[in-house]
Amino acid sequence: MSKFEVYDLETLSNLFTYTGYDCSTKTWRQFVICDWRNDLKELLEWLDTLKKEDYYQVGFNNENFDYPIIHYILNHRQELLYKSGQEVAQDLYQKAQELISESNGKQYNAISDRNKFIKQLDLFKIWHYDNAARRTSLKDLEVCMHMPNVEEMPIDHRAWCIQGDEKLVLSYNKNDVEATYLFFKTTLGQTDYSLYRGKNKLKLRGEIRNAFGLPCLNYPDVKIGEQLILNLYSEKTGMSLRDIKNLGGTHRDVINLKDCIPVWANFESKEFKALKEKFEKTTIRSSKGEFSESVIFHGIKIDYGTGGAHSSAQPGVYEADDYWTILDEDIGLA
Repeated sequence: MSKFEVYDLETLSNLFTYTGYDCSTKTWRQFVICDWRNDLKELLEWLDTLKKEDYYQVGFNNENFDYPIIHYILNHRQELLYKSGQEVAQDLYQKAQELISESNGKQYNAISDRNKFIKQLDLFKIWHYDNAARRTSLKDLEVCMHMPNVEEMPIDHRAWCIQGDEKLVLSYNKNDVEATYLFFKTTLGQTDYSLYRGKNKLKLRGEIRNAFGLPCLNYPDVKIGEQLILNLYSEKTGMSLRDIKNLGGTHRDVINLKDCIPVWANFESKEFKALKEKFEKTTIRSSKGEFSESVIFHGIKIDYGTGGAHSSAQPGVYEADDYWTILDEDIGLA
């Protein structure tokens, strides 16, 4: 069975902290590097243990931020061990600022899996929160998960810290790890929220990886489907993935919608039977605006066009309770 450590870093101008929660032993570990306290040696020993015992480190946006800093520490260990705590903290702060600057420039900071010293699970990527339309911060999740304590960083990262400030930062750091751990449990299906209860995203990704050789542990759901189809098509045709992606779409002057309806699409309701008959008689010659149909089913109007199907509930006050859950779904086909 895999071992997991949920972790988070804080990088201030002259203060660095590391907080980790070992899910196997239920143990907390915190390390500080600064002028008045230098836990670099102890941190390196723990990171070596994680590597030796084949742990997964679990974080939120750790692929692009936290792990590259860990990777830098492990790659430059001898050099850093000869520096003072303040010099190390300043080096790590500079590295963090470089990563943030590169991210703003849309560059990709993640280190390839084959080059990592410690395996990573990034909840930010698994839940597709790195998508512009779905972007969600850890603070947003803390509110949604009804955490009793939602904190903002107590000290500006540019401030010059003094002895005692590390206690404030460590407390904040631990709160973020607690939030990440709670969200990790949701990812494993260990939640009371009915939509995700019992649905282990990690187990699913492990099974797909083992069955198809797809390195998808940090893939969002849609990318798994897309990449799996590409790989299977590549195996079947002998074409490379690059050649398949360069094929582009197939131009068609006309599209008969009856050819797009799967054989298993049969309906019992008169509303959808009538809609299917209209589809079977319809030919599309333009990709936008040519086709428009609607159906009202159980009081809900569903509009169909060449861009897909859209529906919305009537304006009003809707309340969730122990029996009913309010969902707002946007479904796409890759």
